Amino acid sequence: MVDSTRKNNRVNPRHSHVAIRVSVALVLFLIVALIMVEWLTNELPSKKQKPQLLRFSVAVLLGGIGLAALIDALVTRPVFSLLGQVREAPQKGWITPIRVPQGRGEITELGQALEDLRIAVNERNNALEKLNEELEQRVEQRTTELQEAQNQLMESAKLAAIGQLSVGVAHEVNNPTAIMLTRLGYLLSIADEEAMDPELIEDLEVLEHQAKRISHITQSLLRFGRKSEIRIEANSLNDIVQLTISLLKHSAEKNEVSIELELAPDAMARFDPGAIEQVCFNLIKNAIESDASTVWIETKPSLLIVRDNGKGMDKQTRDRIFEPFFTTKAVGEGSGLGLSISYGIVERHGGLMQVTSTTGEGTSFRVELPGIDKA
Repeated sequence: MVDSTRKNNRVNPRHSHVAIRVSVALVLFLIVALIMVEWLTNELPSKKQKPQLLRFSVAVLLGGIGLAALIDALVTRPVFSLLGQVREAPQKGWITPIRVPQGRGEITELGQALEDLRIAVNERNNALEKLNEELEQRVEQRTTELQEAQNQLMESAKLAAIGQLSVGVAHEVNNPTAIMLTRLGYLLSIADEEAMDPELIEDLEVLEHQAKRISHITQSLLRFGRKSEIRIEANSLNDIVQLTISLLKHSAEKNEVSIELELAPDAMARFDPGAIEQVCFNLIKNAIESDASTVWIETKPSLLIVRDNGKGMDKQTRDRIFEPFFTTKAVGEGSGLGLSISYGIVERHGGLMQVTSTTGEGTSFRVELPGIDKA
């Protein structure tokens, strides 16, 4: 590999001989001019003067050659060395410093100016690279955001389709279920009067329980598929929590789960009591059934938090937790509508529902509702 210093100092011979050619031409011009002067004055050199003229010419020629060599060393080679370095700078990415010729003349100033230019170009390139990296990051971020927005639009379209389907299915199932419940209720009401067999009564109670479960699912589908009127007004979150706990007390005892309360006295918000009761019921019920030993319920102004120390969820489950019909429970134990309906209820209130969960460390649901303006 050729040394870079030698390579940069190597100058094209044609360029190196520029100074020599100029000097020779200058010498010849001087000699011709001298002869012409002698000729015009009719004093052509005599035979005695010819040797002196010859010696003078040789001296002038040698002086010209020396002058050419000096110009080549001081001017030509430094200039073309700088030119070669500047030509190679783009190929090297403008990172190799330009060697400035030593001295105090114009050549040194030219070299320093070229080095300053190289530094400026290098800084500009670095700035452009940084800007390009930032631009690529922004493009990637915008692409991700657009993809997420597209996914949300697809989910919204899917939810709309499921909502329309659920309304039709619920209507078809709800009517016969209501008839079944009416007939079963009547049979159970006359069971004692008709002295029915206890086993038959027990079967009727099982049928009634399952029919009520079907009715509950169809009503959930109806609420999911179409918007019902809600009345948003100032209410106490503590009242909703206390009512829900009274309904789920037996389930908590059955699953050996203790419920810890931290209720703020001023836990007020603007909401529809019936709708938020459903949200609270779904959250606490899921917490109780999450293999937890303790469920913590906390209220603050406009805020409800339900957390447990159960089995938790992985990221894949968290990403789908609010999808309709998605459930991690066994077949027959859950419809997969509770959280999706609850999310929709909170959203219709203008609130926000968030979930944080880690596998093996439990789950926390945070529900933010519209606050009450203080006068």
